[in-house]
Amino acid sequence: MWATFRPAALYKLAPLVFVRPTELRHAEWVEFDLVKYLFSSIRSASRPMSENTINGTLRRLGYTKYEMTGHGFRSMASTLLNEQGWHSDAIERQLAQNGVRATYNYAEHMPERVKMMQSWADYLEGLRGGGDIIPISHFGGV
Repeated sequence: MWATFRPAALYKLAPLVFVRPTELRHAEWVEFDLVKYLFSSIRSASRPMSENTINGTLRRLGYTKYEMTGHGFRSMASTLLNEQGWHSDAIERQLAQNGVRATYNYAEHMPERVKMMQSWADYLEGLRGGGDIIPISHFGGV
């Protein structure tokens, strides 16, 4: 059997990197200085995990399609990073949302993006440890 991570590992990585679900499913070991798909299909190491596996696992964990999706990690990160005061251009570049020009300029806002991503990882680690969790109603004025 080939070396592969199961969905549980995907959910540990997705919030940290907030790439599109397709990009994460298609991640290859070579991108991590290793070999093969990082999240391969249960049927074949030569294919990525299916999109349905990501959302299906979230449903089995109790999240409805209105509460969380694989793509939702991107929305969550964008919203929280903007609320934390990070430069919107750095956030958008990290999300690879800037269109054709940015597609060819991977270094744009790189120093701030590196700091932002470390801060984001520290923030998530703090949440995992139970620290400084702010209810959503705090932001919505409810």
